[in-house]
Amino acid sequence: MRDVPEILTVTEVAEWLKLRRSTAYKMVRAGIIPCFKIGRQVRVMRDDVLKIIRQQTISKENQPGGENIITSARPGRDAR
Repeated sequence: MRDVPEILTVTEVAEWLKLRRSTAYKMVRAGIIPCFKIGRQVRVMRDDVLKIIRQQTISKENQPGGENIITSARPGRDAR
């Protein structure tokens, strides 16, 4: 994780997690990915993204068939 900056743009988060940029922005707007603004620019802390990944892993292990948080950011659409 040393090659991942401590503060990321939403585009960098999308690239890191192999998501579409629009999906990453939807997750930010839904509050799934915590963010902050510097002026008009949205930024995300690397540790917050890692925390989401850990929580997702834990919830998958504890809840067989549990909903994936990434698909929950897209209500009404099937996971691809």
